[in-house]
Amino acid sequence: MVNSLEKFVNNSKIEYNLVKEYGRPAAGKITKSNELRTIDTLLKTTNYLIREVYTRQNFDYVSRYEFIFDRLRSVRQDMVIARYNSEKSNKIHEIILCFYLLADYKLCTSNKYDEFINFQHVKEVLNMILSSSFCTKKSWFYSVYLLMNLKNLKSANQVLKVWKDISLEYPLDECISLCKAYLNRNYVRIFKIYKNLPLLCQLAFHRRIPEIEIEMIKIMNVAYSFKNSKYSVENFLKITLFNGRHSLEKYEEKNLLAIDKDDNILFAKHHSQNDINNIRERFDFIDNKLADMTEVDFILESYAV
Repeated sequence: MVNSLEKFVNNSKIEYNLVKEYGRPAAGKITKSNELRTIDTLLKTTNYLIREVYTRQNFDYVSRYEFIFDRLRSVRQDMVIARYNSEKSNKIHEIILCFYLLADYKLCTSNKYDEFINFQHVKEVLNMILSSSFCTKKSWFYSVYLLMNLKNLKSANQVLKVWKDISLEYPLDECISLCKAYLNRNYVRIFKIYKNLPLLCQLAFHRRIPEIEIEMIKIMNVAYSFKNSKYSVENFLKITLFNGRHSLEKYEEKNLLAIDKDDNILFAKHHSQNDINNIRERFDFIDNKLADMTEVDFILESYAV
């Protein structure tokens, strides 16, 4: 069945640009070499999906994401079966990773988006990049790995082992500082460093922000849990990443904190200490970065800026 994103109208004429969709291989079926696309074709297909399909603004973002996600999964499938390992295959993986991370941010508030599936594929592609001898920007992708696994000390130690062989340059040096701040539970410093990271790293760490915010609030519920203790919303917003009082109200609804009529936060031990589903939101400083660049350029070429 032809997808709507494979149809184009040119001079009142409908044209079709079909792209191979993902299909699970049947048990026992052997894929013939002539059924696989060449690495040049796969790179061309990847570029086409980002340049031509991703930019079709007359389709909603979720539809574009799901279509491109499926077709890129098919691209990855061909590369795995054919065992491609070259500069071009690594470039494809880098493009796919940037697409996954950007889409995750843009869809973080959508109830039609499966964050778990996205995260599984991000991890798979990132591991392919880090294991490739053709990756020339290892420090960038180890930064992504570190930020995504910040709460997993085993993963952090794994990165520590390879730091000796990697030039400790930007942005890895900043990500290490953020990691140290987290180990010291210095949340204010975490948020300060995060705001100044390059876009690729900000997108990679974005899904972790709600966990950090919840941790911070739970600690403050204990530290400021005494009679007549108040913390102004204005001052709290200055040291965190919340976009405004409306962002805090989402946690108030979950009984994690309380806000009085004078815009003061009332921290207390009796507030919910149970697990709370992460409440993600987009940030103005990231949206401003995206507004200053072309998303296609970021995905294809300009992630390392």
